[in-house]
Amino acid sequence: GRVGWFRRFGVEDVEFEGRLAARPLDDVWLRASVGSTPSADFRPKIAVAAGGDVRISDGFQATLFSLDTSFQRFPSQDVFTIAPAVTQYIGDGRVWTTVRGIGIVPEGGDLE
Repeated sequence: GRVGWFRRFGVEDVEFEGRLAARPLDDVWLRASVGSTPSADFRPKIAVAAGGDVRISDGFQATLFSLDTSFQRFPSQDVFTIAPAVTQYIGDGRVWTTVRGIGIVPEGGDLE
């Protein structure tokens, strides 16, 4: 769990979040979170996220595919986010590079 205090332009929000993670298989990691800001001014009133990683090649040069999704209800609008990624480990696993795409769909809007 996490409690965060945020101050922006003289306005304060306190956000609460709970997270869960699981590794059901050797090559699969899953995660989920839920959060709330009871008196939200600029943080999400409600936030729900889920994601996971799958290792598609093993060893020091491992490759992972990740997918994260989230829904956030802000005071001004709802936002849905989807973020696929590929991570490639190199240099005997000591270095990695990640390519991530992020798609955001604001309430009543198109994918940006």
